[in-house]
Amino acid sequence: MSRTVLTILLISLITTTTGINAAEDPGNIVVMPVEYLDKSLEEGASVMEEIIADYFANNHSVLIVSEEQQGALAGADTGSRSQLVRTVTEKMAGDQALILTLQRYRERAGDNYSVKEPASLAFEFKLVNVKDGKTACSGSFDETQESLTDNILNFPRAFRRGFKWITVRQMAGEAVRETFAACPALQGKPGR
Repeated sequence: MSRTVLTILLISLITTTTGINAAEDPGNIVVMPVEYLDKSLEEGASVMEEIIADYFANNHSVLIVSEEQQGALAGADTGSRSQLVRTVTEKMAGDQALILTLQRYRERAGDNYSVKEPASLAFEFKLVNVKDGKTACSGSFDETQESLTDNILNFPRAFRRGFKWITVRQMAGEAVRETFAACPALQGKPGR
């Protein structure tokens, strides 16, 4: 066998056993502005955008789009939401678009050890391939923090949180890390 054939076989074996596959590279991901169902969620959407930007801060293949940029890139495009996402993503040279819809964002009423109203958050996200419109991955988060006496099954989460009532911003940070971790393309990859 020639060295060339052996080299190709070795590279093929390494690629297969390590899971490295160029087809799995999501390419450039364009993060669209957070959508929200109600005007009262506007501030929460802004916080979610900050958290998502921090999550992807060192990932050079992720491009964050602001509301203003989206408007400028969409121009006179008055088509459907999916058409708007496709237009913006293509103009940003993106391969996939991350779309997050905020459904609930409620701050706790109280402090770390006593609350009248706990933090509550709900959102859904999907990563869409703009060429074929297929969803590469999706997820959701829905939690209203409960006391340990209300649900003993929350012990691991309560332990991680130091048995404190957290703010909705803290919950959102946890939620983004947890839900995005389930999607390989969204896992933080510094320096990409």
